[in-house]
This record gives sequence, structure tokens and C-alpha cells, in this order.
Amino acid sequence: MPVRRQRLDGYLQVGYPPALYGLPLEPLALRVGLVAMGLTLFSIVLAIWFTRPLRVLSASIQRIASGDLEHRVAITSRDEFGEVASAFNDMTSKLAAMLRAQQEFLAGVSHELRSPLARMRLTTEIARDQGSPTMSLRTLEGLEHDISELDRLISELLTASRLELSAEPLTRVPVPLGLLVQEVLSREAEHAERRRIDVRMDHGAEIVALLNVNKSLMVCAVGNLLNNAIKYSPEGASVSLNTSRREDWIRIDVEDRGIGIAVEDLDRVFEPFFRADRSRSRRTGGIGLGLMLVKRIVERHDGRVQVSSQAGQGSRFTIELPVYGEAASI
Repeated sequence: MPVRRQRLDGYLQVGYPPALYGLPLEPLALRVGLVAMGLTLFSIVLAIWFTRPLRVLSASIQRIASGDLEHRVAITSRDEFGEVASAFNDMTSKLAAMLRAQQEFLAGVSHELRSPLARMRLTTEIARDQGSPTMSLRTLEGLEHDISELDRLISELLTASRLELSAEPLTRVPVPLGLLVQEVLSREAEHAERRRIDVRMDHGAEIVALLNVNKSLMVCAVGNLLNNAIKYSPEGASVSLNTSRREDWIRIDVEDRGIGIAVEDLDRVFEPFFRADRSRSRRTGGIGLGLMLVKRIVERHDGRVQVSSQAGQGSRFTIELPVYGEAASI
């Protein structure tokens, strides 16, 4: 492109600028752009290369936080990142060992408590059958109730330890929904009768589904919900256990008209050892493992559990499980 210049003597000079470094301007601009683009790409690659170990470490932290204590970070270098990864793996190993030792301790203590508990139960049965001059019937009933509560607590501890210690898939069998519900009702019948609670069951004849479950664990999960509904309802009240089906999912609802749960506690009810009824813990018993077990068991069966509640008006717990097949009505 011609360039016009004004000379000092007043004449106007028209011409082309000399080549810069021996190159025309347009090829030079192209080369400068290519160099800038190359530097940009190099910077991006370099940034990705430097931050990759951090992203790997961040993903590992998230896996550990979700409960996968067997996960370890792959050590691919001996630089600073390799040292951090090695320290992280050592920390995770020690944490896993501590938790495993704690769980094994709980399992061992729970197992050892079973023997004296069985002897206590046998003693009360003999005293009831033969008659004890020093123990009234009311005293025996209270003692039997305490033994049952202790037995339930030990069962929860053993179940929690088994779920935590075993990473193997659960042993499952096809179980008709109706049979599962009947076993839950049978398990909690004495508790409901003792507190004069009317347990109402509603499930339509069309609910003929099979569930692929570990039967004892699922009876424990649904039974814990029904036990809580009975426990936290006033004497003479009623609770309901309803089943329904929606497409390929079975829904089990346990609802009561008891004390309810405060809104601020709803997100924590499935945490281990959390007690929403802290002011009533002596009367209701338990240490806050029941709902934690429900959540763990249901999730190990690819299901989900939810709660809705309002303080003073009752609660509804819902378990949803995938349908495995069809079965005859029970």
C-alpha cells in the first residue's frame, strides 16, 4: 500500500515503505500470530500438565470422603507431587486401619455381650414359668423388656459392623413383597401390643412384585422404621405401613402421628448416633443407629430412603426399591 510523506522542502513524497527485517509486513504479521498462538497452546498444555496431579488428588479426596477408604492415589513421579501423594496414601491407610479397628472392637463387644444376655433371658423365663417369690410379674415384664431392648441394640451394632467391614456384594434372593411385609409385622407385633398401638397395613392386591434383597437385612430396615413409628407414637395411637408400586419401583411407607421431627433435624436423622429426641432419650432408648442402618441397607440394595415430617404431627419414612420380577399374591 503506498505511503504519503511530507518532505521538509514542501514536496510530497509517495512510495512504499522498506521491508522490515527483509520481510513484507503481511507475512510478518502472519508469523507473529502463529508464534502467539503456539505460545498460547503451549501455556495451556503446560497448565494442564502442572494441575493434573492436583485434580487427581482432589478426585481421590472426594472418593475417600464418600467412604471408599481402600482407594489410593497412583504415584507416578518422585517430585513434590509424588511426595504429597505418598503422604496422602499413608494418611488414608492409617485412617482406614483406625476405623476398621473400631468396627472390629464394636463387633467383638457386641458378640461377647450375647452370651450373658442369653443367660439373663433364660433366667427370666425360668422365673416366669416356676414363679419367683421375690420378683413380681410386673418386675419380670420390665426385665424382659430391658433384655429385648439390649438384644436389639446388640443386633444393630453387629449389623452395622458387618455392613462396614464387608465390601463384598450382599447375598440376595428373590423375596415376595407380601412375605417381607408379613415378617416385619410379625417382628414388631409384640412391641405394638405392649404399647397398644394399632398397626394398619394397606397394600393392594395388585402388588405382586418380587424384590431381589438380602431378606434379613431388609426385614431389619423396614422393621426399624416400624419400630420407631410405634416407639414415638402415644399409647393407643395408630401407625400405618403402606406399599405401592410405580412402574419398576416398589414404595414402602411407614407413617405415624407421633412427636415428629424438627425441620432443622431432617437432614441429620440418618447420621449415626444422632438423636432427634435428645430430651426423651432415656424413655425411648437406643443410641441412634436404627435410621443409619436403614439408609445403609437400602442403598446397598440400589434403593433410596426419604423422610418428611412436621414437629408435633408425625413423620413419614419412605423406602423405594427396584422391582426384580413378578410373584403371586400372598
